[in-house]
Amino acid sequence: VQFLPYPHQVVPGFPDLSQGEWQSIAKKGFHALPANARSFVEKIQVLSGVRIKSVSIGPGRDEIIWL
Repeated sequence: VQFLPYPHQVVPGFPDLSQGEWQSIAKKGFHALPANARSFVEKIQVLSGVRIKSVSIGPGRDEIIWL
């Protein structure tokens, strides 16, 4: 990896959803994420050159989205 932006240079700006809405998204999978969240994950994969296998949207095991 040659360059990754510092955290202050990346602002994902996800929508403010309730816990129930996020849990519903976790059950449906990656394609249920808001478009800007999917784009953010995809951009991180491109910048890092590493395939992301999961995204956590909370502390519980049921809040993991497997890609």
